[in-house]
Amino acid sequence: MTEFRLADYEFKALVEVEGQPRGAILDFADADERSNRYLAKVWQKLAGALSNHHSLTDDDAHCPSWTKWKPLEWSQQNVPARQKFVAWYGEVLAGFVNLQPDFPSEYQSGTTIVYIEHLAAFPGYLTSQIWNRKLTYLGVPLVAFSVAQSKHQGFSGVVGLHVDSAAMIFYNRLPAILGFPVFHPPRYDVSGPSPQRDKAKTQAYLEMIPEAAVQILEAHHV
Repeated sequence: MTEFRLADYEFKALVEVEGQPRGAILDFADADERSNRYLAKVWQKLAGALSNHHSLTDDDAHCPSWTKWKPLEWSQQNVPARQKFVAWYGEVLAGFVNLQPDFPSEYQSGTTIVYIEHLAAFPGYLTSQIWNRKLTYLGVPLVAFSVAQSKHQGFSGVVGLHVDSAAMIFYNRLPAILGFPVFHPPRYDVSGPSPQRDKAKTQAYLEMIPEAAVQILEAHHV
């Protein structure tokens, strides 16, 4: 059996160069003090600026839910099972994923998978009311990296996660973006790992179809 090597895979977003989309290779690494400084001094300040804009324009109803996220706090928390990864594009922190392995599958009895606890693209690479994005297609490589980590750690590439209504818009679009079914039908009243546990039950739980994990890895193999 061929050994699975993360080095054999590339994870690309898209960047516009002279009016044409080009592949932008993301450099994934463990979260560290460098990424924490970026989260504190850039990421959270952008999120706060957008939140303040919506507040000052009496438009809180349309403020993106991710502006309330606490990525620096999550990175600094001591959650034993949490694996923290960041994606760099040059000197810009393009996104991050927090994973927890060995999560019980909802669809394969007796099997465990990798749980995506948090997955987010850099606010500056998202379209908002006060800026336009530079990189596009960031969600796909972040998901693909999570799938590769699942495979690398012996969980067959399958991942699961809870999503709110805003995130569900992206995950519902994934089959059209990728060209094949990606997740089983959503389930509800599913507990998450620590520290969310039963708090996650209010959100939809998605779990990847094993065949989709295989196809995603094939698409990112170099």
